[in-house]
Amino acid sequence: MKKATMIAAAICAGALFAQETAPAELVEGSEGLGNFRIMAGGFGRGNMRTKLKGTTADHEQLWGADMDFQYRAWQRGDFGVWLGVGGTFCPSQDAYGRRGKSRKGEHQVSDDGFVTYDFGYSSNDRRSVDLGYGELRLVAVPEWNALEHLSIGARIGVAFDWMRAKCRRDSLWMWNSSFSTDIPGIPATVDTDSDSGRTGESDSETVFAAQAILGLQATYQFADNIGLYAACDWRLGGDSTFKTNYGDKYDIDMSGWCASVGVVFRF
Repeated sequence: MKKATMIAAAICAGALFAQETAPAELVEGSEGLGNFRIMAGGFGRGNMRTKLKGTTADHEQLWGADMDFQYRAWQRGDFGVWLGVGGTFCPSQDAYGRRGKSRKGEHQVSDDGFVTYDFGYSSNDRRSVDLGYGELRLVAVPEWNALEHLSIGARIGVAFDWMRAKCRRDSLWMWNSSFSTDIPGIPATVDTDSDSGRTGESDSETVFAAQAILGLQATYQFADNIGLYAACDWRLGGDSTFKTNYGDKYDIDMSGWCASVGVVFRF
């Protein structure tokens, strides 16, 4: 995963170098449009995996808003290369939720059979993780003007994410006990006791991660300066680990698809 991220970063760096060394006359739009564009819209990100140590992973989707600023660094005929920088905001959303029940008991009888002790305990636990993140990304988009107003390109780049996880553990518990005696010649007695309650713990942590971006992008200019875009990326990266102050440990894998749609402003 780290190798893929490094390759994507190297490709972006090479594209930036090519921009500096390419002859200026190659940056010409055959359709007469400008060399800059702003792309703003929303995204959905799927197959996010959050796993508590010792359990299976939850697969969730996240939603948010993103924006890219791209510059056409090279153009020859119907082929060109855009370089861009973008950002993403994803508000805190449910990334993990799991409930668990436990029950245990104890039954003891004295050797003479006169005294009996019983104890029972049960709990209903719930663990949850809310995840939000921001992103800064660098992309290179080799693009082909397939039709007069339609362009199709590849997306190659690297993303730098800072993720904030809010982890919580709640527990509803109850216990009861009884101590009974039944000795011949003495009245039988039973002493009982019980209690119940709720406990809760929470913690927040921020971690950073880098990912490679591999995807496709299409833009349609229905007017000289305004159009629509759609993009679908596959993100490649390793796990990020969150450790809470109450002992839980979560691994979050952000690898998966990321699809976005929005408006293009070209100038």
